[in-house]
Amino acid sequence: MGMTQRYLNNGLKVATGKSAKECMQLHLIDRSKDLLLGTSRSVASINGHVVNITSVGGLVGQPFNEFYCAAKFAVEGYVESVSTYITPNFGINFTNVEPGGIQSEFANNALAQFQGAGGITDDEYRPILEKYIAVAGSRTDGVYQTSEEVAKIVTDSINSPTH
Repeated sequence: MGMTQRYLNNGLKVATGKSAKECMQLHLIDRSKDLLLGTSRSVASINGHVVNITSVGGLVGQPFNEFYCAAKFAVEGYVESVSTYITPNFGINFTNVEPGGIQSEFANNALAQFQGAGGITDDEYRPILEKYIAVAGSRTDGVYQTSEEVAKIVTDSINSPTH
């Protein structure tokens, strides 16, 4: 049996300001291609582990993130499907890590980009979006994960003796 291959599919592409088609391309189609590439590398050794960094957005829908969440739900289903025949036949295990919010400047940068592109349009969604942004901005420390916490989960997953 060949050496165990490990493949981390983190999908660190940002879809802020992208169209629905671009968002699905980034978070589903490109991720699927990346997953297949990692799997094909592992198949050569007939042993491996693919770790996908997805998002809590693939488990629970989030307001004003419809296409992002839809793409993440699709990645979750895709991995569940391929694992039903890849794992038993090739010994390649799959793990999805679904972090929630991460302590970073991501939200502030995304909001600044949003404001720079014209901000909130004056329509029937404006009060809903303003409330959403206000609530999200008022969350206190301790609500979000650190990048170190997520990295530890990924590392523990990769090093798990069952994989």
